[in-house]
Amino acid sequence: MTRWPLPFSAVVLVGVAGPFVLALVHLVNAVTLESRLLDMDRENNLPTWFSSSLFLLAAFACLGAAAHAERRTGRVGWLVVALLSFAFSVDEVASMHEEAGRRLGAETTLSVAQPLAAVAVLVVLLAVARAVGAPARRPLWLAGGILLASQVTATVAGLLVDGTGRFLLETVEDATEMLTATALLGAALVGSGVLLDLRPASVVHELRGWLSAGDPAPAEPVHAWRS
Repeated sequence: MTRWPLPFSAVVLVGVAGPFVLALVHLVNAVTLESRLLDMDRENNLPTWFSSSLFLLAAFACLGAAAHAERRTGRVGWLVVALLSFAFSVDEVASMHEEAGRRLGAETTLSVAQPLAAVAVLVVLLAVARAVGAPARRPLWLAGGILLASQVTATVAGLLVDGTGRFLLETVEDATEMLTATALLGAALVGSGVLLDLRPASVVHELRGWLSAGDPAPAEPVHAWRS
């Protein structure tokens, strides 16, 4: 398997931990600073930029996976996921789905438009997972599952819950959206031949190796998603 010189495991680990850290900061911010910059329910701030960056990295990683794919169906599949990831990244900063929601109405958006879009993306991810095969199949399944959970949470929060419960569910929905991007990034890196080891000690070793221009591989690497 190809050894990449950049600390990809560290990037993925940040993508895993980041949503939880931002969610915690968001909760604390809601009862203390009330800063717009840290509010996950608002746009064009730190959580939005973080999410957009994750999806953008996932898009570029998918292009790398497409270049490494041996079969035409695999290449096409990764290109489709790259396009979806790029669209999600742009949407995070351009707030296109919020504008569409205002035009359609909150109830129609949450009960019809967003669920249909989520199901369509899920079907695409499952089809791509079948096309690319192991070892990227499982993280693509994971991305689809997290996406579905995020949409269910958004629908429940928007239509069935009020007050503090809605605030908490919306926080979960925003965090799971970021984790979807992380899962897509991990899937594409694995599909590109990158060996991911998310154990903290291995990530530290990788970072040290990268900073010293040495081999970042841990002595006994463990694949993050083994088929």
